[in-house]
Amino acid sequence: MAQKLKIFIAVVLVAVAAIAIGFSTKNGGLFKGQLMGQNQPGQIPGETVAKADLYAKMDLVMPTKDRKDIEAVCTITNLGPGSIDGKTPFKYAVYVNGKESFSNVDSYTKMESGDSFSFSYLIPRDKTQKTGKIKFVVDTENNIQENNKNNNSSELDYAL
Repeated sequence: MAQKLKIFIAVVLVAVAAIAIGFSTKNGGLFKGQLMGQNQPGQIPGETVAKADLYAKMDLVMPTKDRKDIEAVCTITNLGPGSIDGKTPFKYAVYVNGKESFSNVDSYTKMESGDSFSFSYLIPRDKTQKTGKIKFVVDTENNIQENNKNNNSSELDYAL
């Protein structure tokens, strides 16, 4: 009788293990901390989605005898392994001494890993003081899923 009980327990344990293995291979994400329904469209359960990483860089070109305005040369670069599909709008803006001076919503640009684009914005002299700060911020409304949000702004001091 004891021998039959041991065989029965062994068979039950093997069956439970087989069911668990079969379930885990069909639902791989469930055993990796993935909750059902939390995948992106088209994403395989348990698969990690590569995210973009928007990086904001700004250089200032100070006024000269021929030009009175400060020129902000702004560059947005995708440093992440993922891409931006061009379907999710994101806003970028230039602030002068804490006040928004320029902004644009970009809803069509596709950016693969390593892609960048630049633009120049002339800051009118009447919007500046003798000294202050100019700040360039990318994705001001946090619409883009990114690996790193800490590099979405660039701020520089100026003195005229």
